[in-house]
Amino acid sequence: MRPESLKWIEAAKVLAADPEAKVHCPKNEDEFLEVHDVPNPADPDQFERHLICPGCGATNILLMRKS
Repeated sequence: MRPESLKWIEAAKVLAADPEAKVHCPKNEDEFLEVHDVPNPADPDQFERHLICPGCGATNILLMRKS
């Protein structure tokens, strides 16, 4: 697995647990990732957590369940 992929996995773990955590972009480590939660209209128990770097635009999306 590529080092960048491992960094995305670690960022996802941290931000899944705490969306307010400060995590640097796994691609360039230049900015902190922004977190945006998007509801899933088809399933109110799920939402997508978008992880976006405001600097380079790198993005990853997590499928989350409401607790």
